[in-house]
Amino acid sequence: MNTSNILSKIKDYYGFKKDIELANFLGISPQALYNWKKRNSYDLQLIYSKCPEINPEWLLAGTGAILKRRYNENEFKSSVANEFTETYSTNHSSHIPIFDLDNSEGLSNLLKNKNSSSFLNIPNISNSDGACYVKGDSMEPLFKSGDIVIFKVLPIESIFFGGIYLLEIDLGNNSSFTSIRHINKSDLGDEYIKLTSANSVYEPKDVSLKTVKLVATINSSVRFH
Repeated sequence: MNTSNILSKIKDYYGFKKDIELANFLGISPQALYNWKKRNSYDLQLIYSKCPEINPEWLLAGTGAILKRRYNENEFKSSVANEFTETYSTNHSSHIPIFDLDNSEGLSNLLKNKNSSSFLNIPNISNSDGACYVKGDSMEPLFKSGDIVIFKVLPIESIFFGGIYLLEIDLGNNSSFTSIRHINKSDLGDEYIKLTSANSVYEPKDVSLKTVKLVATINSSVRFH
C-alpha cells in the first residue's frame, strides 16, 4: 500500500489542489499529513469518518474501486415474501435475503436456518450472504438508521484492524447484540478486540473474541432519501 498515492487520489477526488486543503478537510495539521506520507500509514478510522463514500477495501489495500458502490431506492426493487421458502440461493447475484435483526434468534441463527421473509433484487451483486437494516446512529455519518447493508460472513482471522464490520456478540442468557463497528486492536491482548463507533458519542468497548458469534464484511449499502 502506497499511502502517498492513496492520499493524492483522495485529494484529486475532492478537487483539492494543495495538501493543506486536504489536511483542513480531514481536520488535521499539514504536519500530520506529511508524517502520514513519511511513515506510509494513516488514521484509517479518521478517513472513514470524513470520506464515507470512499471504498474501505481500497483504503486498506490500495486496490479495487476508489468509491464504494451505493444504491438508492430507484436502483433496486425489493420483494417481500409472506412465507419463507428454501428456493432462493445467496449465489444468485440479484436475489439477496434480508434478515430481521429484531428477531430473537440472532443473526447467526437466522443465517443458519435461512429464516428470511424479505429479499432485495439488485443487479450485479454477488458473493454475499444477506442484508439487514441499520438500526441506531452509532455509525453515522457512514451508515444511518434505515440504511440497508449487504454483507458476507468471514472468519474472524480475516479481519483487518481499522476496518468496518457487522458483528454479533454473545451477551449470555440466550441473547446477543448485532451492530456495525470499527474493529481495532485491543490493549487487553490478542484475545480481545476493541469496537469503536463512527459517532463519537459512543465509547469504545473491548470484547473477548470468545463472545464473537459472527463477523461479516460489508460489501455494499442502500440508502433511502
